[in-house]
Amino acid sequence: MSHQSWSGRGLILRIWIVLVIMVLLHICMTFINVSKPGLQIFTLKIVGSRSQNQDEETMNTFAMRKKLYQEGCKYVTKVHKEAIEILVNDQYKLAYCPLPKAGKTFWVRVFRFISRDVGDSVKVRSFYDVDRRFAHFEKWKVNPVLKYIPGKENNQTLHNLKFMVTRDPYRRLLSAYIDKILLPDFWFTHGRAIVKQRKKNKTAGSNKDVECPGDISFKEFLAYAVRTWDEHWIPATRTCAPCSFQPHLIVHLESFSRDSNFILKKANLSHLIEDDKQKTHVESEVRSITNYNYKLLKYKHYLKCLPFKRLAKKLWSAFKLNGHIRKNAIFPDDEIDEGMSKNLFNVSKHITKVFINQVRKDPLTEEESKYQKEAELRREYGDVPRNLITKVQEIFEEDFILFGYDTKPPA
Repeated sequence: MSHQSWSGRGLILRIWIVLVIMVLLHICMTFINVSKPGLQIFTLKIVGSRSQNQDEETMNTFAMRKKLYQEGCKYVTKVHKEAIEILVNDQYKLAYCPLPKAGKTFWVRVFRFISRDVGDSVKVRSFYDVDRRFAHFEKWKVNPVLKYIPGKENNQTLHNLKFMVTRDPYRRLLSAYIDKILLPDFWFTHGRAIVKQRKKNKTAGSNKDVECPGDISFKEFLAYAVRTWDEHWIPATRTCAPCSFQPHLIVHLESFSRDSNFILKKANLSHLIEDDKQKTHVESEVRSITNYNYKLLKYKHYLKCLPFKRLAKKLWSAFKLNGHIRKNAIFPDDEIDEGMSKNLFNVSKHITKVFINQVRKDPLTEEESKYQKEAELRREYGDVPRNLITKVQEIFEEDFILFGYDTKPPA
Protein backbone atom coordinates (compact mmCIF):
# COMPACT_ATOMS: atom_id res chain seq x y z
CA MET A 1 0.00 0.00 0.00
CA SER A 2 1.43 3.35 -1.01
CA HIS A 3 0.61 6.78 0.28
CA GLN A 4 1.96 10.31 0.00
CA SER A 5 4.59 11.22 2.58
CA TRP A 6 6.23 14.53 3.34
CA SER A 7 9.29 15.08 5.51
CA GLY A 8 8.71 16.05 9.14
CA ARG A 9 10.21 19.54 9.31
CA GLY A 10 9.14 20.45 5.79
CA LEU A 11 5.60 19.34 6.53
CA ILE A 12 5.37 21.39 9.73
CA LEU A 13 6.74 24.45 7.92
CA ARG A 14 4.20 24.04 5.13
CA ILE A 15 1.37 23.68 7.60
CA TRP A 16 2.37 26.95 9.25
CA ILE A 17 2.67 28.72 5.90
CA VAL A 18 -0.84 27.60 4.91
CA LEU A 19 -2.28 28.60 8.30
CA VAL A 20 -0.65 32.04 8.18
CA ILE A 21 -2.04 32.59 4.69
CA MET A 22 -5.49 31.63 5.91
CA VAL A 23 -5.37 34.09 8.80
CA LEU A 24 -4.15 36.93 6.59
CA LEU A 25 -6.83 36.20 4.01
CA HIS A 26 -9.54 36.22 6.66
CA ILE A 27 -8.44 39.57 8.04
CA CYS A 28 -7.42 41.42 4.90
CA MET A 29 -9.48 40.27 1.94
CA THR A 30 -12.40 42.39 0.86
CA PHE A 31 -13.75 40.09 -1.83
CA ILE A 32 -13.40 36.40 -2.61
CA ASN A 33 -14.77 34.98 -5.82
CA VAL A 34 -15.15 31.21 -5.43
CA SER A 35 -16.53 30.75 -8.92
CA LYS A 36 -14.69 30.04 -12.10
CA PRO A 37 -15.35 31.02 -15.72
CA GLY A 38 -18.62 29.53 -16.87
CA LEU A 39 -20.00 29.02 -13.35
CA GLN A 40 -21.25 31.93 -11.29
CA ILE A 41 -21.92 30.59 -7.79
CA PHE A 42 -21.61 33.58 -5.53
CA THR A 43 -19.36 36.49 -4.75
CA LEU A 44 -18.45 36.78 -1.13
CA LYS A 45 -17.99 40.01 0.73
CA ILE A 46 -16.24 39.79 4.08
CA VAL A 47 -16.89 42.56 6.57
CA GLY A 48 -14.29 42.64 9.33
CA SER A 49 -13.92 39.36 11.21
CA ARG A 50 -17.64 38.68 11.77
CA SER A 51 -20.40 37.73 9.36
CA GLN A 52 -23.58 39.71 9.10
CA ASN A 53 -25.76 36.62 8.80
CA GLN A 54 -25.59 32.86 8.67
CA ASP A 55 -25.39 32.62 4.88
CA GLU A 56 -22.50 35.04 4.78
CA GLU A 57 -20.72 33.15 7.54
CA THR A 58 -21.18 29.91 5.62
CA MET A 59 -19.82 31.53 2.45
CA ASN A 60 -16.80 32.75 4.42
CA THR A 61 -16.18 29.23 5.65
CA PHE A 62 -16.46 27.71 2.17
CA ALA A 63 -14.10 30.29 0.73
CA MET A 64 -11.50 29.65 3.44
CA ARG A 65 -11.73 25.89 2.95
CA LYS A 66 -11.26 26.29 -0.78
CA LYS A 67 -8.22 28.48 -0.33
CA LEU A 68 -6.80 26.03 2.22
CA TYR A 69 -6.95 22.99 -0.04
CA GLN A 70 -5.70 24.99 -3.04
CA GLU A 71 -2.68 26.16 -1.04
CA GLY A 72 -2.08 22.63 0.21
CA CYS A 73 -2.23 21.26 -3.33
CA LYS A 74 0.85 23.31 -4.18
CA TYR A 75 2.86 20.99 -1.92
CA VAL A 76 1.38 17.69 -3.11
CA THR A 77 4.04 16.25 -5.36
CA LYS A 78 2.00 13.26 -6.55
CA VAL A 79 -0.95 14.17 -8.76
CA HIS A 80 -3.79 11.65 -8.75
CA LYS A 81 -4.45 10.73 -12.34
CA GLU A 82 -7.02 7.98 -11.77
CA ALA A 83 -10.59 8.65 -12.91
CA ILE A 84 -12.96 9.42 -10.04
CA GLU A 85 -16.67 8.73 -9.89
CA ILE A 86 -19.04 11.66 -9.44
CA LEU A 87 -22.80 12.13 -9.49
CA VAL A 88 -24.18 14.88 -11.70
CA ASN A 89 -27.58 16.49 -12.12
CA ASP A 90 -27.80 19.00 -14.94
CA GLN A 91 -31.28 20.21 -14.01
CA TYR A 92 -30.06 21.56 -10.68
CA LYS A 93 -26.46 22.11 -11.81
CA LEU A 94 -24.81 19.85 -9.22
CA ALA A 95 -21.70 17.64 -9.47
CA TYR A 96 -20.85 15.67 -6.33
CA CYS A 97 -17.98 13.32 -5.48
CA PRO A 98 -19.34 10.67 -3.05
CA LEU A 99 -17.16 9.65 -0.10
CA PRO A 100 -18.36 6.72 2.05
CA LYS A 101 -18.75 7.44 5.77
CA ALA A 102 -19.03 11.16 5.06
CA GLY A 103 -22.69 11.89 4.39
CA LYS A 104 -22.82 9.77 1.23
CA THR A 105 -26.22 8.18 1.99
CA PHE A 106 -27.79 11.62 2.43
CA TRP A 107 -26.53 12.98 -0.87
CA VAL A 108 -27.12 9.79 -2.90
CA ARG A 109 -30.72 9.86 -1.66
CA VAL A 110 -31.01 13.49 -2.72
CA PHE A 111 -29.68 12.69 -6.21
CA ARG A 112 -32.03 9.70 -6.47
CA PHE A 113 -34.98 11.85 -5.41
CA ILE A 114 -34.33 14.79 -7.74
CA SER A 115 -33.68 12.34 -10.59
CA ARG A 116 -37.03 10.62 -9.84
CA ASP A 117 -35.22 7.30 -9.46
CA VAL A 118 -36.56 6.14 -6.08
CA GLY A 119 -37.89 2.62 -6.47
CA ASP A 120 -41.35 2.27 -4.95
CA SER A 121 -42.49 5.82 -5.63
CA VAL A 122 -45.80 5.32 -3.79
CA LYS A 123 -43.95 5.09 -0.47
CA VAL A 124 -41.36 7.77 -1.21
CA ARG A 125 -42.59 11.24 -0.31
CA SER A 126 -39.22 12.61 0.80
CA PHE A 127 -35.64 11.76 -0.08
CA TYR A 128 -35.38 10.41 3.48
CA ASP A 129 -37.81 7.66 2.39
CA VAL A 130 -35.51 6.30 -0.32
CA ASP A 131 -34.42 2.84 0.84
CA ARG A 132 -30.79 2.78 1.94
CA ARG A 133 -29.92 -0.40 0.06
CA PHE A 134 -31.76 0.80 -3.06
CA ALA A 135 -29.98 4.16 -2.96
CA HIS A 136 -26.52 2.61 -2.94
CA PHE A 137 -26.84 -0.59 -4.94
CA GLU A 138 -29.69 -0.40 -7.44
CA LYS A 139 -28.80 0.43 -11.02
CA TRP A 140 -29.73 3.97 -11.96
CA LYS A 141 -32.56 4.41 -14.46
CA VAL A 142 -31.06 7.68 -15.51
CA ASN A 143 -27.30 8.03 -15.87
CA PRO A 144 -26.01 10.54 -13.31
CA VAL A 145 -22.76 8.64 -12.65
CA LEU A 146 -19.86 10.21 -14.46
CA LYS A 147 -16.24 9.09 -14.63
CA TYR A 148 -14.30 12.30 -14.13
CA ILE A 149 -10.84 12.19 -15.64
CA PRO A 150 -8.52 14.71 -13.97
CA GLY A 151 -7.64 17.57 -16.26
CA LYS A 152 -10.44 16.83 -18.74
CA GLU A 153 -13.40 19.08 -17.97
CA ASN A 154 -16.70 18.65 -19.77
CA ASN A 155 -19.96 20.58 -19.69
CA GLN A 156 -21.29 18.62 -16.72
CA THR A 157 -18.34 19.54 -14.54
CA LEU A 158 -17.52 22.90 -16.12
CA HIS A 159 -20.98 24.41 -15.62
CA ASN A 160 -22.19 22.58 -12.50
CA LEU A 161 -21.48 23.34 -8.86
CA LYS A 162 -18.79 20.83 -7.87
CA PHE A 163 -18.64 19.77 -4.25
CA MET A 164 -17.42 16.99 -1.98
CA VAL A 165 -17.83 16.11 1.70
CA THR A 166 -14.89 15.48 4.00
CA ARG A 167 -14.66 14.18 7.54
CA ASP A 168 -12.09 14.12 10.31
CA PRO A 169 -10.09 10.90 9.62
CA TYR A 170 -10.24 9.71 13.24
CA ARG A 171 -14.03 10.02 13.32
CA ARG A 172 -14.47 8.50 9.88
CA LEU A 173 -12.46 5.42 10.87
CA LEU A 174 -14.57 4.91 13.99
CA SER A 175 -17.76 5.34 11.94
CA ALA A 176 -16.56 2.68 9.49
CA TYR A 177 -15.90 0.33 12.40
CA ILE A 178 -19.37 0.86 13.89
CA ASP A 179 -21.30 0.45 10.63
CA LYS A 180 -19.26 -2.32 9.04
CA ILE A 181 -17.53 -4.33 11.80
CA LEU A 182 -19.50 -3.84 15.03
CA LEU A 183 -22.63 -4.30 12.90
CA PRO A 184 -22.43 -7.34 10.61
CA ASP A 185 -22.17 -5.86 7.10
CA PHE A 186 -18.47 -6.78 6.61
CA TRP A 187 -18.24 -9.76 8.97
CA PHE A 188 -17.74 -12.27 6.18
CA THR A 189 -15.21 -10.25 4.21
CA HIS A 190 -12.97 -7.93 6.23
CA GLY A 191 -14.18 -9.35 9.55
CA ARG A 192 -12.97 -12.85 8.77
CA ALA A 193 -9.65 -11.48 7.52
CA ILE A 194 -9.14 -9.64 10.82
CA VAL A 195 -9.90 -12.74 12.90
CA LYS A 196 -7.62 -14.91 10.74
CA GLN A 197 -4.84 -12.41 11.38
CA ARG A 198 -5.60 -12.69 15.08
CA LYS A 199 -5.20 -16.46 14.90
CA LYS A 200 -2.03 -16.10 12.83
CA ASN A 201 -0.55 -13.87 15.54
CA LYS A 202 -1.67 -16.44 18.14
CA THR A 203 -3.29 -13.72 20.23
CA ALA A 204 -6.68 -15.39 20.62
CA GLY A 205 -9.56 -16.80 18.67
CA SER A 206 -11.09 -20.06 17.57
CA ASN A 207 -12.64 -21.53 14.45
CA LYS A 208 -15.99 -20.22 15.69
CA ASP A 209 -14.55 -16.69 15.74
CA VAL A 210 -13.65 -17.03 12.06
CA GLU A 211 -17.11 -18.34 11.19
CA CYS A 212 -18.87 -15.61 13.16
CA PRO A 213 -16.45 -12.67 13.61
CA GLY A 214 -18.67 -10.57 15.85
CA ASP A 215 -16.26 -9.62 18.65
CA ILE A 216 -13.64 -7.53 16.83
CA SER A 217 -12.37 -4.53 18.80
CA PHE A 218 -11.81 -1.09 17.33
CA LYS A 219 -8.07 -1.44 17.91
CA GLU A 220 -8.00 -4.66 15.88
CA PHE A 221 -9.97 -3.04 13.08
CA LEU A 222 -7.65 -0.02 13.00
CA ALA A 223 -4.54 -2.22 12.76
CA TYR A 224 -6.17 -3.91 9.77
CA ALA A 225 -7.50 -0.74 8.13
CA VAL A 226 -4.09 0.97 7.93
CA ARG A 227 -2.78 -1.83 5.73
CA THR A 228 -5.93 -2.70 3.76
CA TRP A 229 -7.68 -0.40 1.29
CA ASP A 230 -11.47 -0.16 1.25
CA GLU A 231 -13.59 2.70 -0.07
CA HIS A 232 -15.19 3.11 3.36
CA TRP A 233 -11.95 4.20 5.01
CA ILE A 234 -9.35 5.16 2.41
CA PRO A 235 -8.41 8.87 2.48
CA ALA A 236 -10.78 11.38 0.90
CA THR A 237 -7.89 12.66 -1.19
CA ARG A 238 -7.63 9.22 -2.82
CA THR A 239 -11.37 8.94 -3.50
CA CYS A 240 -12.08 12.46 -4.74
CA ALA A 241 -8.64 13.77 -5.77
CA PRO A 242 -9.46 17.41 -4.86
CA CYS A 243 -6.28 18.79 -6.39
CA SER A 244 -7.52 17.52 -9.76
CA PHE A 245 -11.31 17.63 -9.30
CA GLN A 246 -11.08 21.19 -7.93
CA PRO A 247 -14.43 21.32 -6.05
CA HIS A 248 -15.97 24.76 -5.61
CA LEU A 249 -17.28 23.85 -2.16
CA ILE A 250 -15.86 21.58 0.55
CA VAL A 251 -18.51 20.37 3.00
CA HIS A 252 -17.32 19.21 6.43
CA LEU A 253 -19.36 16.49 8.08
CA GLU A 254 -18.77 18.33 11.35
CA SER A 255 -20.99 21.14 9.99
CA PHE A 256 -22.92 18.94 7.60
CA SER A 257 -26.42 20.25 8.21
CA ARG A 258 -25.47 23.89 7.74
CA ASP A 259 -23.21 23.23 4.74
CA SER A 260 -25.65 20.91 2.96
CA ASN A 261 -28.60 23.22 3.55
CA PHE A 262 -26.60 26.01 1.94
CA ILE A 263 -25.96 23.92 -1.19
CA LEU A 264 -29.60 22.85 -1.40
CA LYS A 265 -30.64 26.48 -1.09
CA LYS A 266 -28.28 27.54 -3.88
CA ALA A 267 -29.71 24.78 -6.07
CA ASN A 268 -33.30 25.86 -5.26
CA LEU A 269 -33.85 22.61 -3.35
CA SER A 270 -34.23 23.96 0.19
CA HIS A 271 -37.82 22.66 0.25
CA LEU A 272 -36.41 19.12 0.59
CA ILE A 273 -35.36 19.73 4.18
CA GLU A 274 -38.07 19.35 6.79
CA ASP A 275 -38.37 21.72 9.74
CA ASP A 276 -37.22 19.49 12.60
CA LYS A 277 -33.83 18.63 11.13
CA GLN A 278 -32.29 16.85 14.13
CA LYS A 279 -35.35 14.69 14.78
CA THR A 280 -35.80 13.90 11.08
CA HIS A 281 -32.15 12.93 10.65
CA VAL A 282 -31.98 10.69 13.74
CA GLU A 283 -35.22 8.85 13.02
CA SER A 284 -34.23 8.38 9.39
CA GLU A 285 -30.85 6.96 10.41
CA VAL A 286 -32.31 4.61 13.03
CA ARG A 287 -34.99 3.38 10.66
CA SER A 288 -32.75 2.86 7.61
CA ILE A 289 -29.83 1.27 9.50
CA THR A 290 -32.13 -1.13 11.35
CA ASN A 291 -33.90 -2.08 8.14
CA TYR A 292 -30.61 -2.48 6.24
CA ASN A 293 -29.08 -4.81 8.84
CA TYR A 294 -32.14 -6.99 9.31
CA LYS A 295 -32.28 -7.52 5.55
CA LEU A 296 -28.85 -9.14 5.86
CA LEU A 297 -30.47 -11.91 7.89
CA LYS A 298 -32.15 -13.16 4.72
CA TYR A 299 -28.81 -14.86 4.12
CA LYS A 300 -28.23 -18.03 6.13
CA HIS A 301 -24.63 -17.31 7.11
CA TYR A 302 -25.70 -14.03 8.73
CA LEU A 303 -28.70 -15.55 10.50
CA LYS A 304 -26.57 -18.44 11.77
CA CYS A 305 -24.23 -15.99 13.52
CA LEU A 306 -26.76 -13.36 14.49
CA PRO A 307 -30.20 -14.34 15.84
CA PHE A 308 -32.85 -11.62 15.72
CA LYS A 309 -32.41 -10.42 19.29
CA ARG A 310 -28.60 -10.40 19.20
CA LEU A 311 -28.73 -8.10 16.17
CA ALA A 312 -31.11 -5.82 18.09
CA LYS A 313 -28.51 -5.56 20.89
CA LYS A 314 -25.75 -4.81 18.37
CA LEU A 315 -27.87 -2.05 16.86
CA TRP A 316 -28.66 -0.63 20.31
CA SER A 317 -24.91 -0.38 21.03
CA ALA A 318 -24.23 1.21 17.64
CA PHE A 319 -26.94 3.83 18.14
CA LYS A 320 -25.40 4.78 21.47
CA LEU A 321 -21.98 5.19 19.85
CA ASN A 322 -23.58 7.31 17.13
CA GLY A 323 -25.32 9.54 19.67
CA HIS A 324 -28.84 8.52 18.64
CA ILE A 325 -29.79 6.76 21.90
CA ARG A 326 -28.77 7.99 25.32
CA LYS A 327 -25.73 6.30 26.86
CA ASN A 328 -27.53 5.17 30.05
CA ALA A 329 -30.64 3.86 28.24
CA ILE A 330 -31.39 0.25 29.20
CA PHE A 331 -31.99 -2.25 26.42
CA PRO A 332 -35.77 -2.87 26.28
CA ASP A 333 -35.79 -6.67 26.61
CA ASP A 334 -39.49 -7.03 27.35
CA GLU A 335 -40.60 -4.76 24.51
CA ILE A 336 -38.31 -6.55 22.06
CA ASP A 337 -39.56 -9.99 23.18
CA GLU A 338 -43.19 -8.99 22.66
CA GLY A 339 -42.74 -8.76 18.92
CA MET A 340 -40.44 -11.71 18.30
CA SER A 341 -41.60 -14.18 15.65
CA LYS A 342 -40.15 -16.24 12.83
CA ASN A 343 -41.11 -13.66 10.24
CA LEU A 344 -38.08 -11.48 9.45
CA PHE A 345 -40.10 -8.60 8.03
CA ASN A 346 -42.38 -8.41 11.09
CA VAL A 347 -39.43 -8.61 13.48
CA SER A 348 -37.57 -5.83 11.65
CA LYS A 349 -40.67 -3.65 11.64
CA HIS A 350 -41.29 -4.26 15.36
CA ILE A 351 -37.71 -3.57 16.44
CA THR A 352 -37.60 -0.41 14.35
CA LYS A 353 -40.76 0.76 16.12
CA VAL A 354 -39.23 0.05 19.55
CA PHE A 355 -36.07 1.99 18.67
CA ILE A 356 -37.99 4.95 17.21
CA ASN A 357 -40.17 5.06 20.33
CA GLN A 358 -37.00 5.25 22.44
CA VAL A 359 -35.65 8.11 20.31
CA ARG A 360 -38.92 10.01 20.68
CA LYS A 361 -39.37 9.26 24.37
CA ASP A 362 -35.91 10.45 25.39
CA PRO A 363 -34.43 12.50 22.53
CA LEU A 364 -30.93 13.89 22.70
CA THR A 365 -30.39 17.49 21.68
CA GLU A 366 -27.81 18.12 18.98
CA GLU A 367 -25.37 19.26 21.67
CA GLU A 368 -25.99 16.19 23.86
CA SER A 369 -25.56 13.88 20.90
CA LYS A 370 -22.28 15.52 19.95
CA TYR A 371 -20.98 15.33 23.54
CA GLN A 372 -21.85 11.62 23.79
CA LYS A 373 -20.19 10.81 20.45
CA GLU A 374 -17.06 12.72 21.43
CA ALA A 375 -16.85 10.83 24.74
CA GLU A 376 -17.10 7.50 22.92
CA LEU A 377 -14.50 8.66 20.40
CA ARG A 378 -12.01 9.48 23.15
CA ARG A 379 -12.70 6.18 24.89
CA GLU A 380 -12.08 4.12 21.76
CA TYR A 381 -8.87 5.93 20.80
CA GLY A 382 -7.62 5.82 24.37
CA ASP A 383 -6.88 2.11 23.83
CA VAL A 384 -4.97 2.58 20.56
CA PRO A 385 -1.13 2.32 20.78
CA ARG A 386 1.01 5.24 19.69
CA ASN A 387 2.62 3.45 16.74
CA LEU A 388 -0.82 2.78 15.28
CA ILE A 389 -1.82 6.44 15.67
CA THR A 390 1.37 7.42 13.83
CA LYS A 391 0.42 5.09 10.99
CA VAL A 392 -3.02 6.73 10.72
CA GLN A 393 -1.37 10.16 10.63
CA GLU A 394 0.95 9.09 7.81
CA ILE A 395 -1.78 7.52 5.65
CA PHE A 396 -4.24 10.39 6.11
CA GLU A 397 -1.59 13.11 5.92
CA GLU A 398 -3.09 14.81 2.86
CA ASP A 399 -6.58 14.75 4.41
CA PHE A 400 -5.30 16.43 7.56
CA ILE A 401 -3.48 19.12 5.58
CA LEU A 402 -5.87 19.89 2.72
CA PHE A 403 -9.01 19.94 4.84
CA GLY A 404 -7.65 21.53 8.01
CA TYR A 405 -8.12 18.66 10.48
CA ASP A 406 -6.05 18.30 13.64
CA THR A 407 -3.50 15.48 13.47
CA LYS A 408 -3.67 15.00 17.22
CA PRO A 409 -5.69 11.92 18.21
CA PRO A 410 -8.87 12.42 20.27
CA ALA A 411 -7.96 12.68 23.94
